Amino acid sequence: MYTAAFYVGDIYESYALFVFGQIIVDVLQGKVFKSFGQKRDVQATTRSRNSRDSDDDADDASNTDSDSDNSTQSTWQPPPISLRLLLNQMKWLTAFGIKLFCWTCGLQAVCRLSINVMGYWGILEQIFSFGNKEGLDAGLLQTESTSEKTEYFFMGAGFVASFA
Repeated sequence: MYTAAFYVGDIYESYALFVFGQIIVDVLQGKVFKSFGQKRDVQATTRSRNSRDSDDDADDASNTDSDSDNSTQSTWQPPPISLRLLLNQMKWLTAFGIKLFCWTCGLQAVCRLSINVMGYWGILEQIFSFGNKEGLDAGLLQTESTSEKTEYFFMGAGFVASFA
């Protein structure tokens, strides 16, 4: 029953982590845009795909004999992507990972708190009952094996969510 306070604390901690992540990403976006001279739509590459294709066509027409010499050189360049788009995707991905962790903490708290509240008030005793002092006659969700399974499930989910 005392672990319920930790579950409520986990909910607040995960929300604080979400807010902190949003602040950090906003600060990083401001720093990156400032380093590019306040330009909000800086291109990641200088050549566009159309100009690269036209240059390749001109090279093919003028260099028919030297193709075998240049076959080992790669002329591929990544397509132009705006810095704003990259930073927005980074912000979305960061927020998604933190939200996944928040949902995991929240679901664990709701699951354990609801099981404890139902057991305390004697609702559906065959499922939620705490049992007697020796742990006998405990409800299905209050048994040691079920508690361990749910604990390991949420521990694994939190571990996976931490890397998202």
